[in-house]
Amino acid sequence: DVTAKTVTSKELEDHLENTVSYAAINKLLLKEATENTFQLIESLASHLADKSGELFAGLLGIGYGK
Repeated sequence: DVTAKTVTSKELEDHLENTVSYAAINKLLLKEATENTFQLIESLASHLADKSGELFAGLLGIGYGK
């Protein structure tokens, strides 16, 4: 299940804590892509999207529940 919320202009203010860490994304994607095996690129993409969403759910206003 995925839930999302509307982001207000206040939440979009220019603050460093409201950013995504590209270094963290890179580390996560590399780890997940090398430690798991997928037959289809679509399966890999779905897995990486799920893991990225879990990592940044709070920042993006997305709730993940499986």
